[in-house]
Amino acid sequence: MSVAVVVESPEEVKPLIAWAYQMAYAESHDLYIFVIRKVRQDETKVEQLDLAEYEGKDGVPGQVYARIVREQRRIQTHVAIPNENFTETPETPFIPKITCLQLSGERFTKVTMKLLSEKKCKQLFLSRRAAGSKEHYTDKLFELAPCSTTIIRPGKADVGRIEKILVPCSGGPHALDALKHCNSLVKSQGTHVHPLMVKPPNNQPEIMEEVGIHQLSKMLKKVDLELDGHYLKGRVVHHKDVLEGIAETAEEGYDFVVLGVSTGGSIQKTLFGDMADKLIEKNKDISVAAHRVAKNKAERFKDKFEYYCNLAVPQLTREGRIELHEALLMNSTWNFDFVSLMLLSTSIAALGLISNSVAVVIGAMLVAPLMTPILATGLALVQGNVPMIINASRSILFGFLASLGISFLIGLFTPMEHLTSEILSRGTPRMADLFIAFVSGIAAAHCMTRTHLSAALPGVAIASALVPPIASIGIALSKGIAATVQGATVLFITNVICIVLGSALTFFAAGIRARPDQSANKLVKRLYLLLIFCMTLLCIPLSSRLVKYVVKKVSDSSLPNREEFVGMTDPVLKKYRITNVTKVSYKDLKEEGLSVWIWVQVGHVPDRVIIDEFEALLSKELKRKVVVSIWPEFVMTKNLEFIK
Repeated sequence: MSVAVVVESPEEVKPLIAWAYQMAYAESHDLYIFVIRKVRQDETKVEQLDLAEYEGKDGVPGQVYARIVREQRRIQTHVAIPNENFTETPETPFIPKITCLQLSGERFTKVTMKLLSEKKCKQLFLSRRAAGSKEHYTDKLFELAPCSTTIIRPGKADVGRIEKILVPCSGGPHALDALKHCNSLVKSQGTHVHPLMVKPPNNQPEIMEEVGIHQLSKMLKKVDLELDGHYLKGRVVHHKDVLEGIAETAEEGYDFVVLGVSTGGSIQKTLFGDMADKLIEKNKDISVAAHRVAKNKAERFKDKFEYYCNLAVPQLTREGRIELHEALLMNSTWNFDFVSLMLLSTSIAALGLISNSVAVVIGAMLVAPLMTPILATGLALVQGNVPMIINASRSILFGFLASLGISFLIGLFTPMEHLTSEILSRGTPRMADLFIAFVSGIAAAHCMTRTHLSAALPGVAIASALVPPIASIGIALSKGIAATVQGATVLFITNVICIVLGSALTFFAAGIRARPDQSANKLVKRLYLLLIFCMTLLCIPLSSRLVKYVVKKVSDSSLPNREEFVGMTDPVLKKYRITNVTKVSYKDLKEEGLSVWIWVQVGHVPDRVIIDEFEALLSKELKRKVVVSIWPEFVMTKNLEFIK
C-alpha cells in the first residue's frame, strides 16, 4: 500500500508534501510523488527522479526534496521529544520510502490513474488554489481515482506539524472516511481531530449538546472510531446558520478544515463555494480540504461508462429532457384514451391470432399504446422518479388486465378446434426473445430521445410485440391450455422487463441522470437489482427450451434421415411391397428404447410380422432396442381398389 501526491507548482509543495508525508508516516505506507511538468508532446512520459540531485535548486523537485528533509527531521525531533500527554509514538518510527516520478506532457489523467493502480495507492492528495475549468486534470482525478482522495485549497500559513483538524459531520460517508484517516494522525503524532456538528439554537443547550455528542458517537462507530474527549473530541456548536457555525469554530486555532464532499456535490462547489469562502475570509491562514471516500468497482465502472457515454453519445439538452419527460408522462397515464386503445388493439390481435393472420397481428401491434408506459418506467428509474414509476407501472398492470379480460371473452365465445400456430408460437418463447426485447427497448428509447427518428417507432412496436402475448394468454386460458398460458406469460414478462432495462440504459447514455442526493435512490437501486434478478430467473425457462431444442437436434442428427432409413431397411420394404416411405420420426423413450414411427404407402394393412422384422433389423443397425409403429397410407386405383 502507498500514499500518492500530485504536485505541479512550487506553491503546492508545502501543504501537499506536509499532508502526504505525515499521512504516509502515520499509516506506515510508502510515498509516491508525481511531479507534473507541462510540455507540448503527444505522449506523456514518466521518469523517476533522484531528489538528492536537486538539493538547493529552484523548481518543484528541489522544493519537494527540501520539504521531505524537513518532514523527516521534524518526525525524528517529535519522537525524541514526545508530547507529555501522548505516549503512543513508537521508539523506532517508520520512515516512508520516497519515490518521485515526473510526468511530462499535456494529458495526465490516464497516466496518473494507471500509476495509482500499479502502486496500489490507498490515498491521493491534490491541490487547487483557484476555481477553474471543470476540465482541469485534478477535478478528473478527484472524480475517477480508485482510492480515497483529498484535494486541498491551501491557506497562507506555512504548514508544519498538523496540530488541529476540524471535520464537520452530518453522517455522510466522505466525512466519516476523512475522520478514519485523520485518526491515524492522532495515533502517530497526537494530532487533535475534532468532528463537528452544528445544531440550531435551543432553550436547553446542555441537553442538546449531549444529544449531539451521542449522535457523533453513533456516526463514528460506523467506521470503528470512538470519541476519547481529548484527541478525538466531539464538538457541538449551536448556530442558526450552519456555514457561520463552522466558520466561527474554525477560527479557534485549527490548521485544516476537512469537508466531506456532499453526495452529488462537485469539487468546485466544495472548495470554492460559500462554506470554503467563509472559512478563508475569516482566517486566511487556514487550509481547506475536500475529501472523497474510495470508490468500489461498481462505482468506478459507472463513472467510466458515464465518461465514455458523454464522449460518444450526443447528450440531450435541458429542453430535450423536459420534452421527453412530458411526452412519456402524458402518454403513459391511465385514462380513457389509453384504455380504448388497449381494448381495440387486443381485440384486433386476438382475432388475428384466431384467424392465424400475421398481417392482422402486426396491425394490432401498431395500435397498442403499452410501449409508452414501459419506456416511462425506464426513464423514471434513471431519474429516480418514484411517482412516475408508480404511475407508469399502474398503467402497465391495468392495461395487462384489461387486455387479458377482452381476449379471454373473445376466446370464450369463438369456437376453435385447436390453437392456431400464431398462438402456439407465443406460448413457446425462446432465449432470442429476451435479446429482441432488450434491443427493442434500446431502439425505442433512442427514437424517443431523437425526435427526427420518430418515424421508426412503428417498426420498434412491431419488433417488441407486446399485445399478442397477452391476447394469447387470454385465448389459451379460455380454452384451458395451461402450457400455452405459461409460455405466453413468460414471454410478456420478459418483454416488459427487458424493454425497461434497455430503455433505462439508453436514457442514461443520452445524458439523463438522477440527482445523487435524492432520498429515493436506494429504492431505485433495489428496483434495478430486482429487475435484473427477475431477468436472470426468466433465463432459466428460456434457456431450458433452447437446451431441449439443441439436444433434440443433436440426437436427431445421429439418427438416419428418410433416405438413409430407406437404404437401411430396403430388404424389408421390397419383401412386403412397401412402395414408399413418406416420413420417419424418432422419440427416445429412455429405458423403453427408441420409438420409431414410419409412415408408408401400402396396398394392405401391415401385420405384426412386418413390425417384428423392422424392429429386428433396426435394433441390429442402431445397436439399441427399437419399438416400431407403422402408419399406413393406402394407395388406391381409380376403381377404388387397393393395389395388391
